[in-house]
Amino acid sequence: MLTHRNIPLESTFNEHMLLVGTKNFWHPHYRTISTMPLLYYWTAKNREWDLNYGASFHLNQKNALLHSIEPGESLWAFTRRADGTYTMAAELLIRARTRNPETYRYGTYRVWGDLERSRYFNIEHLPNAEPMIRALSCTSNAAILGQSFQGNAAVKQITASDDALLRSF
Repeated sequence: MLTHRNIPLESTFNEHMLLVGTKNFWHPHYRTISTMPLLYYWTAKNREWDLNYGASFHLNQKNALLHSIEPGESLWAFTRRADGTYTMAAELLIRARTRNPETYRYGTYRVWGDLERSRYFNIEHLPNAEPMIRALSCTSNAAILGQSFQGNAAVKQITASDDALLRSF
């Protein structure tokens, strides 16, 4: 069951969107508002490695929470720039959930983003997202934000209101 709705937008391509591959996957005609979105901390090292080998539009995790997300829902990722600033890095609009072998290094659970609707952001031109992330409904009490998102806590459930706030960022 899809638990989202398409909302018309009156916006155009944003210069902070990073186009990956041959398709422009920014669609200004609609966006999906999630009712069970997730937030993920994408470490700077992993982000750099992943993008150097090409945006893969998927995420692997050991946390079963990853499979609570439904197709059409948003998985938001944030990262930390070299200057120490936390900023939004990507939004995967989930297309499918699959399982990896039990011994897979990055975890059993995998989600795939829609290639046309998911988007990666150019993090160098985005503002500090830390105050916004700390204002979300998920727990982020550590003095260093990334420490609130370690291990199984790297993926956290957020609310539909949180999703709307992330969209407005």
